[in-house]
Amino acid sequence: MGAASSPARAGASSPGAAASSPAAAAAGAQPTDILPAEHWAEQELPREDDNDSSLGDGGGSSTASLSASILEYRTIYGRTFHSDKSTDAQYWTPNDEKQNESMDINHHLLTLVLGGKLFRAPLKDDEINSVIDVGTGTGLWAM
Repeated sequence: MGAASSPARAGASSPGAAASSPAAAAAGAQPTDILPAEHWAEQELPREDDNDSSLGDGGGSSTASLSASILEYRTIYGRTFHSDKSTDAQYWTPNDEKQNESMDINHHLLTLVLGGKLFRAPLKDDEINSVIDVGTGTGLWAM
């Protein structure tokens, strides 16, 4: 219990010392790569019409429902991440080419460790009807 209150006491040194410390001076400066707190506030999603092509004349492209906001990636320290503007996703790894290459190298390493196999489960060919893999990564393994 005493440890929980000790950080408050540690920061409560003399007022003159706190203002002149390097940590206090650095606290006022914000790095340019970090987004301000207002960015993370809940944003209103753009309203889109719910048009159904089966109800009438809908000769639009199959990508018409894709919002341009899905291509607005966040950039932090030179790495791109998914945008939080239109989703509640909490995916923490980058989605750039450097990350894709890392996933491909990891796949190759695991393939070597597993002796060329993509799985270790004792599966019988005559009993397998269908398979779904929801963690395909870059999809290199499937090619």
